[in-house]
Amino acid sequence: MNKKLSAILLAIPILLMGCSKEDNFMEKLGYTKDDIVVIVNADDYGCSIPHTDATVELLDKTDFVKTATIMATNPDFERAAKIAVEKGYSIGVHITLTNEWQEKAPWGAVLPKEEVPSLYNEKGYLWATQDEVVENANIEDIEKEMEAQIQKIKQAGINITHMDAHMYIYYPWFAEDYFKLAKKIAKKHGIHLSVRFMDQKHDNLWHRENGNLVVDNYYAIYDLKATGGWGDYEQRRDRYVELFSRLQPGIYHLTIHPALDTEESKAVYPQWKARYSDYKIWFSDELKAVIKERNIKFTDYSQFNQLEKEFHDQQAKSATQ
Repeated sequence: MNKKLSAILLAIPILLMGCSKEDNFMEKLGYTKDDIVVIVNADDYGCSIPHTDATVELLDKTDFVKTATIMATNPDFERAAKIAVEKGYSIGVHITLTNEWQEKAPWGAVLPKEEVPSLYNEKGYLWATQDEVVENANIEDIEKEMEAQIQKIKQAGINITHMDAHMYIYYPWFAEDYFKLAKKIAKKHGIHLSVRFMDQKHDNLWHRENGNLVVDNYYAIYDLKATGGWGDYEQRRDRYVELFSRLQPGIYHLTIHPALDTEESKAVYPQWKARYSDYKIWFSDELKAVIKERNIKFTDYSQFNQLEKEFHDQQAKSATQ
């Protein structure tokens, strides 16, 4: 993972654009100003069989994980998409322009190399790191591929609720051009754009230019010094319990990477213990207890698109007056 992502328990404050707490944003989502609401998003859905199966179990068997983002580039996409459509899951697109596992999980872009040559390395896979993408890919190929991923998911029958990025590839601290492109594509397709900011200026930029309704804080738990890359089960469980113990009223995003502990996981993914923990934790008595004690509520991004549409409709109406 890029060194820029090595912060422990990244939590970046983000303003609510066009609809602050004083503007009753929580009430518009159906909550009170005193509620604690969390959107737990399972990243890497469709990445592989153990990722798909873990996410399906969390969506089916818990009241906490209510949405996931699917990888259109990956081997288990068709099966994952079919399950999502049959079960009516809330699914977003996990824009994928990198392949950090290379030969162990050999995938390229949705489009062939002939159409988007700058997205492929000499091995025939997507680039392994964000820095390689920034150095080698051209923006035209990136736009073609992002559109292709969205179209592939739509054609599978999924109504896309939101968009995020594998390895945070379009987030503004990597390349401003990618961020602007992601905003354009999300707006074109009417998809909520989930993004993590590293500083306030980008938050203000978004507020002025896009009017996207973002969460109060965006959380993801990474600890590159911990056992197994992101920490073992007990370490991660305790970190989640600590996080849920200190949340204040508001709405939050939490990224998780669940996968089952299969032979495939152990062979391919160096952080398989952490990924299995991100599945197992949601069945733990310790986490359930703090969730119950604090009356934490869980939701997905389905309401965000409607509120954003209303926001843009009001903007357009004001512009014509």
